Amino acid sequence: MNEILECYLYLPRSIVQKRILVQLSVMLLLLSCGKSRFGVLAPELEPGEVDISLPTTETATVSNGFITIRFEFKGDMELESGEQPWNSEEVARFEEAGERWLEIVESAAGEPGLIIDVYVQVKPYEEGVGAASPYFDSLKNVRGYYFPTQGEMVVASEVYTEAYLEEFESQEDSDDEYKAIVLHELGHIFGIGTLWNLGSEDGEVYPEDENPDLRHWARESNEYGGYYYREPAALSGYREVFGNWDVVPISADIGHVYFSDDENPERYQGEERPFPSADMELMGDGNFATSITGGFLIDLGWRINRAALDEYPE
Repeated sequence: MNEILECYLYLPRSIVQKRILVQLSVMLLLLSCGKSRFGVLAPELEPGEVDISLPTTETATVSNGFITIRFEFKGDMELESGEQPWNSEEVARFEEAGERWLEIVESAAGEPGLIIDVYVQVKPYEEGVGAASPYFDSLKNVRGYYFPTQGEMVVASEVYTEAYLEEFESQEDSDDEYKAIVLHELGHIFGIGTLWNLGSEDGEVYPEDENPDLRHWARESNEYGGYYYREPAALSGYREVFGNWDVVPISADIGHVYFSDDENPERYQGEERPFPSADMELMGDGNFATSITGGFLIDLGWRINRAALDEYPE
């Protein structure tokens, strides 16, 4: 990674395996700083942002009959006020988010039996309020598509501080924001923004933006002012929300639908037509899993329930 300007980092997991830590955002800072709320796995960190050697202190499982998500909560929550055990209320946040995803995502290419283990840790994390990654050594090939069977998620202890909570007008608003963080990060584990550009070597699949030989969906062009995406389902979903555009603009981190902020200044198709800012889209900087999210999932090989998607707010 070069100053966190590229989307992915893969590092040794063990002698015979690799754990791929995925850069999820260069818009690192918190909402209070005027940046995107979603963070990255920083390149200077040791492999495995979640310490899976910690004991599993709580678990939760959600399933729709075709896909099962198993959450393993590692250690206690490391808050600024001290360590706090996971409780049923906190675990329920993840169960709710998992259930929401499994309303939308029906199966992996129509096949039953996919299990995704997600390792979760709450800890001090300076790069944002959340980060997540699929493990590339866990990818399962189903009908030519690649689906994760393991991933990890960090939620920053910052979101439990009074200073952070004071950013919201009500407890309901802060709860909605927490839910959006978990939903967004699960989207990355499902492959949105993390499985767009793939290479392979000796049977291993890894993220590759320069010369991917398996998949090259996020490309760069001066014509569109940066990275763009043109796979059919997501492009159709983007047009459904924003009208007739040639491509889906992608943020500078190659991991999100474009939305305007300090790291992503105004972008244009051609010289005069500015791209819309996806401020309300879940895989941009919002809370709504619209047809854009649905399109990304379809391109990745997931079978989805379109009726479960959100409308983009007017």
